[in-house]
Amino acid sequence: MSRRVVDLLPSSLAGDAAMLAAAEMLDAEFARVDALMPLVAPWQALERLTEPMLSALAAECAVDVWEPQWSDGRKRTVLASALSVHRRKGTARAVVDGLTAMGFRARHVNWPEYDGTPYTFRLEVDVLDQGADAAAYGQILRSIDETKAGRSHLDRLDVYLSGQGRVAAPVAAQVGVSLDVYPWIPEDQNIAGGLRSGAGLAVYTIIDIEPQGAGA
Repeated sequence: MSRRVVDLLPSSLAGDAAMLAAAEMLDAEFARVDALMPLVAPWQALERLTEPMLSALAAECAVDVWEPQWSDGRKRTVLASALSVHRRKGTARAVVDGLTAMGFRARHVNWPEYDGTPYTFRLEVDVLDQGADAAAYGQILRSIDETKAGRSHLDRLDVYLSGQGRVAAPVAAQVGVSLDVYPWIPEDQNIAGGLRSGAGLAVYTIIDIEPQGAGA
């Protein structure tokens, strides 16, 4: 249980001795029920199962290939896929899923893909980091025989081992700007301006004023 009833009490009730005692009693009962979950609901508690519960559940589910020396993690993986493999038995998917659950990587090649005899198939199985000893080879053959279609026949089995690793390739990059500085030389200057022209006209009238009779 991730949360306890005691932790859920509001501050107004956390100080009440009767409420605190009731919450602690509920926590104890919930813990007891939670501990029984692997027995009454094993599939919901599969990640918590250990031996001998794992082997008992495998027998109940009629798991086709089961090895006592497997780790608990692999046994849980095989159990988790057991029902889906049973539902798909007789198909290429079931063959691949059965081997995948055992920790292998498989590729199914049907006869039309390589122009083979009808109803034959080939398998490419990568045993990854488990190794390809006689025991692994026997487990692979048993799993294939239990999950393939009755009319299908294994034409060829390629078992190989692959590894994974990291290759470090250091790379350094240098980025810069090259700037050439020369003595300052003024560029050509263009001087522009407007040209204006103007004209003026003066008109004068000359009037001679003389005394009356002066010109008689």
